[in-house]
Amino acid sequence: MSATNELDPAGEYNFVIRQGDTFTRGIALTTGGTAVNLTNSSAVFTVSEQSGGTAVLTLTVGSGITMGSTAGTIGMTATATQTSGLDAGVYTYDFTLLQNTTVTTLFAGNLTVLGQV
Repeated sequence: MSATNELDPAGEYNFVIRQGDTFTRGIALTTGGTAVNLTNSSAVFTVSEQSGGTAVLTLTVGSGITMGSTAGTIGMTATATQTSGLDAGVYTYDFTLLQNTTVTTLFAGNLTVLGQV
């Protein structure tokens, strides 16, 4: 199951996932109710053990992130294999949008990984 949210830029959103599960989220970006044109844009989702630390999981366009061009949508998927590689615990993450020369952190927060049962 995926969730689609309309997010405020630089918002803080915390996620909880279970080790070994597929993690999927959908994002719709709008300005004043109109979809943001993401043509020629890129995005990066980076998970680290601590803020500014070494990345333990990185998703990019074509490798876990899909961009919806003029629809203003972004899909994000970490595979079961990728989440299996994360130890149970609390990580920090950020999701960055790159449009031409503009870099915007759309959202960031904590990613809690629950151990397998």
